[in-house]
Amino acid sequence: MLASALDQLHPWQQMWGLSALWTAPAIDPALAAALPRIAGDTRAPAPLRATAAIVWSRLASERGWHALEDIATGAPSSHLRAAVAFGCRYRPAAVRRSTLAAWAPLDPNVALVATALERDLAGL
Repeated sequence: MLASALDQLHPWQQMWGLSALWTAPAIDPALAAALPRIAGDTRAPAPLRATAAIVWSRLASERGWHALEDIATGAPSSHLRAAVAFGCRYRPAAVRRSTLAAWAPLDPNVALVATALERDLAGL
């Protein structure tokens, strides 16, 4: 239902709705299919794209992760790059560490997220 209504909502309403799905036990397949479109839409506000990227990161396959990395690499928004970095929490530890190690020196927000993720996932 939310997937069909997304285009009729204001971006802040879309962001609010998507953020509620971050910890949802299941996501409607139609909505899950909309996440890559929203995250990759360069016309959408960066906070909306970041929210979609975080939710998408939880569901992404290896192919989806490569798409997320492409979105983050080409994004002018530090917040969008940080959101994709935050989503790395769902990747295997070795991949997460190497990806964040490569990105952290390029963006202070990503460096902050990388440090926080390692501490959080280590239980510190």
